[in-house]
Amino acid sequence: MMMLWDAVTDIVLYGSWGILFYRLLLLLEPKASYRFTRWQWRQAAVCVLPFLLWRALIGYYIPIQRFFLGEQSIYQSSRTILTTGLGLLILFLSGCFLHGGKKRQILYLTLLFGALSEMLRFGFYCLTIWFPNGAMDFFLNRIENGSMEVDRFYQMASVVQIVWILVYILLYLGSLTVLVHCVRQAYLAAGRLPQGRELLYLTASPLISLGFGILMRSIMLIYRQGEIYSIFDENRGLYLLIPAIAALCIGMMMGSVRTFSHIVEEERKKSELLIYQGRLEDMEQYVGDLERMQDGIRGMKHDIRNYMEDIRALMALGEDSQAQKELNGYLSGMERTLKEFNVRYKTGNPVTDVLLNRYMVEARELGAFADWAFSFPGELNIDPFDMSIILNNGLNNALESLRKLPKEQRWVTLRGLSQGKMFLLEIKNAAQGGAQVTPDLGMKNMMRCAEKYCGHMDWGLMEGEFRLTVFLQGGGDNSDIDL
Repeated sequence: MMMLWDAVTDIVLYGSWGILFYRLLLLLEPKASYRFTRWQWRQAAVCVLPFLLWRALIGYYIPIQRFFLGEQSIYQSSRTILTTGLGLLILFLSGCFLHGGKKRQILYLTLLFGALSEMLRFGFYCLTIWFPNGAMDFFLNRIENGSMEVDRFYQMASVVQIVWILVYILLYLGSLTVLVHCVRQAYLAAGRLPQGRELLYLTASPLISLGFGILMRSIMLIYRQGEIYSIFDENRGLYLLIPAIAALCIGMMMGSVRTFSHIVEEERKKSELLIYQGRLEDMEQYVGDLERMQDGIRGMKHDIRNYMEDIRALMALGEDSQAQKELNGYLSGMERTLKEFNVRYKTGNPVTDVLLNRYMVEARELGAFADWAFSFPGELNIDPFDMSIILNNGLNNALESLRKLPKEQRWVTLRGLSQGKMFLLEIKNAAQGGAQVTPDLGMKNMMRCAEKYCGHMDWGLMEGEFRLTVFLQGGGDNSDIDL
């Protein structure tokens, strides 16, 4: 009966363990649904079944049990260090099988999960072990007093053990489920898992906690000269001290996770602020361009009235050659005025229309050759002001670079290519050879806009030519995408 109970509790405990670890691995798939699909249950089985098989070999196959735990495996807690480490290794390999290209992040999640599990084990063990120990002492006293039979003692001991294991498993799995959920929520809020040096910082707390777990397994129960020695026998205060240390370790790990999530969230807010600031500046420029155009149009209307009066007067003079010459001069002046306010580049969006025409005027004032081949990709749901941030900063940097060159060497080109749900923007301009290109605030804003649309930005300087390439993906509503 007890063997069946042990088998059931092992399946529940370690099966739940594998499923909870798989839930952590779902952080590597941010778009995974909260409820398990049939495919996800199959993936979870990759984590659960190998670990259950390993625990079954350790618990029930005598040769394996003796090899790893020795003859006194029940009492030698230090021998469980290796088996626990191998269990974490199995979980790590299962994660690598499912997500082979993200080994560092899988290793971090494995260490974090193992450390949280170890701290909960020791904490709840110390907090609940008083119940079976006290019950056993009470029953032994009754046997000594003759008020309880030995058979009854074994029955009551089995009941106490079952109740204690049930309470321990419920507390342990319940708390581990809550912690895994909190870790998931923190990293989902951050939008990503740690990378690079971030992993080194966040892995420190799980390693410290696992070190404490190894220390506890080394000294908790020792079998020496036929007797069992426990660190709690002469140090009752450890029943409270160890859970307190375990709670501090859990707080340290969860605190580091929350700190990382908070930092990433603050960076996102800062990025959004910079994007909105760039949008506001572009809107101000757009409004300024429109105001200048309106002022010019009002002035042109006033001049046209005067032109019309003069034309009437000149036409009244008939075929006079001087009058015809004056008339042709007036008509040429009107043509030049109209050209000044003609919108040469029509991109399909008024924001980029005004922007590209303004930069064309600036390029001509610099005496530079400029050529735009750009059409706004309206079908990709890209915000015009996000596009204006990219164009503004890219073309402004290009013109600033041209100012450092002789007039005969100044040139700049703009190309935009749309294919399916993808859009490629390329700006090329002449540049000084050997110049250092470092990302400034404008380029960082451009990178944030590219990341908003699941794209990226590249740049490089080669043989006197600077090339800036921005790749964007559209096709959906990106207005609510977190930066």
